[in-house]
Amino acid sequence: MPSRYRLPLFTFVSVVLIAAFALVGLSYGKFGALNPAWAQSYNLGTGQGNSSFQTGAQAQPFAPVGPGGGGLVGGALLSGFNIYSFDTMVLLGVPCADVRVYRVLPDGNRLLHPSTCSGNILTFNAVGTGEYLFYTFGSPSAASNAQIVVLLSNNP
Repeated sequence: MPSRYRLPLFTFVSVVLIAAFALVGLSYGKFGALNPAWAQSYNLGTGQGNSSFQTGAQAQPFAPVGPGGGGLVGGALLSGFNIYSFDTMVLLGVPCADVRVYRVLPDGNRLLHPSTCSGNILTFNAVGTGEYLFYTFGSPSAASNAQIVVLLSNNP
């Protein structure tokens, strides 16, 4: 004979599990696993955070091929799941609307990385330790049509 508490117990456990997964999932609601409550905000222009910034001339040997129509204006090695921002006119010498951020993948390919502009302040979320390259496209319309993936290798 089935217990009369079986259905209420099953319902209670199901609700608790659903609530637990929903709460854990809230922290992953933004891009990647970045949560502003955990992330630090750093200004690359003043050297904040555990990062190293290089101008286009310094970064060029490490990025021989870029997206079509784009010119390399800088690169940075960033660490952690943090929020980075800087003034593009001061650091790169170009308007923010003309700049796109590319993340270097482990196989060497480049992937267009989400970023936002407010005035000339470029802001983006790093998704772990890695290299990020900054390209200018000469105009906001050219930048908005920037190549999404730059394939540099034949690795699977």
